[in-house]
Amino acid sequence: MSSNKILIVDDSPTILSILRSYMMDAQFINVFTAGDYHEAKGILDNDTDYFMAILDLNLPDAPNGEIVDLFLSHNIPSVVMTGNYNEDQRLRFEHVDIVDYVLKDSPSNLDYIVKLVKRVYENQWVSVLIVDDSKFIRNKYKELLEVHNYNVLTAEDGQQALYVLGEHSRDIRLVLTDYNMPVMDGFSLVSNIRKKYSKEDVSIIGLSGGTEYSVSAKFLKLGANDFLAKSFIKEEFYARVTQNIENLDMIRRLKDMAMRDHLTGLYNRRYFFVTAEKQINDAKTNGGTFYVAMIDIDFFKKVNDTYGHQAGDSVIRVLADELKKVFSDEKRYSVARFGGEEFIVISSGSAQDGDYIEKIEALRKNIESFSVESEGKNIKFTISIGVALHNDEKNLEHMIKDADDCLYIAKENGRNRIVVG
Repeated sequence: MSSNKILIVDDSPTILSILRSYMMDAQFINVFTAGDYHEAKGILDNDTDYFMAILDLNLPDAPNGEIVDLFLSHNIPSVVMTGNYNEDQRLRFEHVDIVDYVLKDSPSNLDYIVKLVKRVYENQWVSVLIVDDSKFIRNKYKELLEVHNYNVLTAEDGQQALYVLGEHSRDIRLVLTDYNMPVMDGFSLVSNIRKKYSKEDVSIIGLSGGTEYSVSAKFLKLGANDFLAKSFIKEEFYARVTQNIENLDMIRRLKDMAMRDHLTGLYNRRYFFVTAEKQINDAKTNGGTFYVAMIDIDFFKKVNDTYGHQAGDSVIRVLADELKKVFSDEKRYSVARFGGEEFIVISSGSAQDGDYIEKIEALRKNIESFSVESEGKNIKFTISIGVALHNDEKNLEHMIKDADDCLYIAKENGRNRIVVG
């Protein structure tokens, strides 16, 4: 999906204004509006490049939901807003390929719409694997998921599913698997997935058309996150899928908070050692090289004492942002805030020493030329850097000590310089 445009159609200026305001807070979305069917049709006649629409079901010039048919004819996923809800209405929407329908009777429902739009937009980067020996069932689930903008992969049995999962392990976040399949059934598939992927890595929803309660229990005991009977209604299907994806997102956010420094967004000291050890071991195994640089802000205490701690935080963030730019290749570089005003960078790869030192020197020069504004005052600052070069006989801890010793020499020799050891 390349578009980030959404079209809201409603005859209420108040609803349009509120939704537009809510949507504009999500800065990735460009919001367009129309007040009736005729205006919306005119917009679509010229441009159908919208990733989603929010539609009032009963418009003055289209009182019977014609607006929904219009947008579905252009294959634009749509959320339908309605002023009333009843069983006939639910059954009508059950057989229409809409994202969801929402009562517009409270601010909380409007807030739900905004969250739903964000979810559908983000789903373009989420892959779901459907595993079922019935082609009809696979296609049915695929169509449902594609309405919510998921990337969908399919497999006919558990064995094929393991192959697909292995090929797309970075992308697949959710597996929907039937129980009764040839070659490898759903139970065996769940067991095999859990040998390699935890519940925090890949979510699994077991499915079965049978009536035995033991099937759901066994799915869950073997490691499935959830279970869904094949007699589900569409709303339940979407609710379960969304809940499982959002649970994974929440876990990832919590993990990210645990490994990131809150001020700079860089890795914190504790997590740095996890990534750095792996990076160095990989470099040694593959015959590559690695270097460690310790970076410290010169006279940082003076910055805090003169301009205040808020200014000090601004200086730290500026340096962190520059480190992210210079060492943006995460496959080659690990960057962390090591403590206070001190940062660390590990480089691995096959580049010559000079290439790495040039990057370090470019960083030093850039920082020297910066001016940080805080409460109307311009603050200049510099950095000192100690670099330890690759040595097969030394581990990470020894190299960090060597880099720290070089940093100390840089400080003693006048600061704003690099010392390589």
